[in-house]
Amino acid sequence: MNFRFLIILSIFFAKASFAQSPEVHCLSVAPNGNVTVNWTPSTNMSAVFVQYNIYSNHSGTFTQVGTSTNVGASVFVHNGANAHLGAVDYFITLTYDNGSNDVELPALDTLSTIYLTVNNPGDGTAIIQWSDLSTPVHPANGMYYYINREYPAGVWNLIDSVLISESNYYRDTIEICSANFNYRISLNHSAGCQSISNIDGDLFLDLIPPVSPELNTVTVDSVTGNAVLNWNPSASEDASAYIILQNISGGWVILDTVYGYNNTNYVNINSNADLIGETYAIAAFDSCWNGNPPTPNTSPVGELHKSIFLRNSYNVCEREITLRWNKYVNWNSGVGAYQILRSVEGGAYALIGSNNNIDTVFVDEDVDYQNNYCYIIRGISGNAQDSVISNISCRFSNQAPSPNYAYIKSVTIEDELLTLKLHPDLAGITKEIEVLKSTDGGATFETLTIVTNITNPLIIEDEELDIHNDIAIYKYIARDSCMNVIQTSNSSNNIVLKVNAEQDKMINLLQWNAYKNWNGNILGYRIYRAINNVFETTPIAILPPSQLYYEDDASVFIGSNASGQFCYKVEAYESINTFNIAETATSNTACDNQNPLIYIPNAMIIGGYNDTWKPVANLLDFESYSVRVYTRFGEVIFETGDQNESWDGTYKGEVVPLGVYVYQVTFNTGDGSYQDLRGTVTVIR
Repeated sequence: MNFRFLIILSIFFAKASFAQSPEVHCLSVAPNGNVTVNWTPSTNMSAVFVQYNIYSNHSGTFTQVGTSTNVGASVFVHNGANAHLGAVDYFITLTYDNGSNDVELPALDTLSTIYLTVNNPGDGTAIIQWSDLSTPVHPANGMYYYINREYPAGVWNLIDSVLISESNYYRDTIEICSANFNYRISLNHSAGCQSISNIDGDLFLDLIPPVSPELNTVTVDSVTGNAVLNWNPSASEDASAYIILQNISGGWVILDTVYGYNNTNYVNINSNADLIGETYAIAAFDSCWNGNPPTPNTSPVGELHKSIFLRNSYNVCEREITLRWNKYVNWNSGVGAYQILRSVEGGAYALIGSNNNIDTVFVDEDVDYQNNYCYIIRGISGNAQDSVISNISCRFSNQAPSPNYAYIKSVTIEDELLTLKLHPDLAGITKEIEVLKSTDGGATFETLTIVTNITNPLIIEDEELDIHNDIAIYKYIARDSCMNVIQTSNSSNNIVLKVNAEQDKMINLLQWNAYKNWNGNILGYRIYRAINNVFETTPIAILPPSQLYYEDDASVFIGSNASGQFCYKVEAYESINTFNIAETATSNTACDNQNPLIYIPNAMIIGGYNDTWKPVANLLDFESYSVRVYTRFGEVIFETGDQNESWDGTYKGEVVPLGVYVYQVTFNTGDGSYQDLRGTVTVIR
C-alpha cells in the first residue's frame, strides 16, 4: 500500500511540474480589426490538459474571448476585436485537471496589439506613430520595428525600419505627386510568427522638393573651351529634371533644364571657360505641381563648383613661364593634387609636375626661346575618383629680335686720337654695347666703355691709349634687354708705326704691326709722307699685306725746302666685305729727322769766279733760317733769311775792305732744335 502511494504521488507532482500557461508571441491585426493571437503550445500535458483560455482587454477590463481545448493549438482569431480602433491587450492561461478539479494557471505575460496612427501634416510627409507590443519588447522579436507601406492598392512594401530601443516614430517623405498611402508596423518573432499593427493611411501630396543633386565635376573641354558639367542623380528618385545655374557677375542665372532622372551631363555651348573661371550649381525638381499657379517642387541649389581657369605669364629674361589658377572647390573629399600637363610645339601633353591641394602656382623653368608651350591643369579629387581639367593656356616664348652680327669696321687714328668705328646691327634689339680693350695681346680684356644709345656707325674714342707705342686689341659685346650677350664682334687692333732715320744712308726706315680681323681681305698698306708737316695726297708706296716695313730715301730732298723732319702714316685697306664696306685703318703719325746738310764757304773773291757768298743749306727749317755777316767790331754788314740770297761783298753799296769777316748762321732743325753756326769768311781780290 505504501509502495503504491509513493508511485501515485510521484506521478502527481510530475504532471503538476509541466503545467504552465503558454507564452504569447505575436498579435496580428487584420484590416477589419480582428486579431490573430499566436503562442507556443504546451507539451506533455495531454493527460491533464483541459483548455487554453484567451483573454482580451479593450475597454479597461480583461474578459475571456475564447478557448481552445486542443493542447497543440497555437493560433486564435479574435473576431470583432476592433483592434483597428485602438490597442487591445491579450494574455492566455492554461487549465488542467489535477485529478480532483480543474486548475487554471496564471498567464506568463501580456501583449498589446500594435496600434498605429498616421497623421498628414500637409507638408508632403506622413507622420507614423505606434504603440509597443509590450514593455519592454521581448528580445525574441528582434531589434527592429518594420515600416510597411501599401502602394499601389494591394501591394505592400517594406520601406524602412526603426530600432525598437530608439523610437516609435517615423516620418515618411512622399514621392508620389498624389496618392493614398496605407501603413502598418510589423515585428518578426523568432518563433516564426509576425506581429502586425492595424492599418492607417490618408491621401498624401508630394510637397517636398527633391534632394539637391551633387555636382561631381565642372571641367573644360580642351577643344571647344566649353564648360562640361557632370553630377550624381538626386537622392530623390522622383526628381524629373535638373536646373543648370551659372553665377554671373555675382548673381545666379538659369542657363538650361536637363530632363530625365539619369541625364546627368551638360555642356554649356556659350561658355567662356577658356577665358575665365566659371561657377555652376545644380538644382532638381520633381513632376509634382502644387500651388496657385502650380509650380514643381524644386530643390535648393546644390554646392557650387568653379571651373579651373589657368593663366600664365612669361619672364623672357629668366626664360620661365609662371602658371596660376584658381582652386577647385566643394569636392566632398577635397582636392588631392593638381597635375601640370604641358605640350611643346603642338605635341602630346605630358606631366611635368604636381602641386599639393593648396599651391596654385607653378613655374616652368624648362623653357627655350621661340617655342609654343601649352598647359593644362588637372585637378584630382581627394578620393582619386574624380578629375577635372582647366582651360588650355598657351604662350609663345618669344625672344626680342637679336642682331645678326656685331662688327668693328676699323680701329684707326684720327686727329691723333684712337677711334673705333663700330657697325652694329640695328635690325635687332640691342640694349647695350660694352666695348672691351686688351693691352696684353688678348689675354685679358677690360671695359673701355658701355653705350646704351645705339647708332650706326657708332664712334668710340680711346683717349687713354698711347697711340705711338701701345698696341691694343678691341672688341665689343651686344646685350639684349635681359642683359644676355647676344653677339660678340670681331677683334681688331690699332697700327703702331715707328720711323727710324738712318743718317749714314739718308734713309728713313718705317716699321709697323699688322692690322687684323677685317671681314674682308686686307689688300695692302698705303704709305703716306708729310714734308714740312703737310701730307702728300698720294701714297709714296703701296705695299702687299705681308710687308710690314718700308725704306724711304731722304736724299732726294737735298736741294729742296724740306725741313729735314719726315713724318709718315700707314693706311691698311680692305676689299669689299659682306657688309658692302671697304674700310681703311690708319696708323699713328710717326716722324724722325735727317740731320741738316749745310756747307758754308770760308772765302770769296771779289771780281773772281766765286764772287758771292752764301751757305748751301738742306734739310732744315727754312722758316727759321737766318744769316748774318759781322765786321770784327760786331757791325752787321749783311743779313738775310732767304736761303737763296747771296752776299756780294758790299756794304751800303761799297765793296768792303779785304779781310776776314765773321758769319752767323742760325736755324731750327726739322724737329725744332735750334742751331747756331759761327765762323769766318775771307774777302780777297
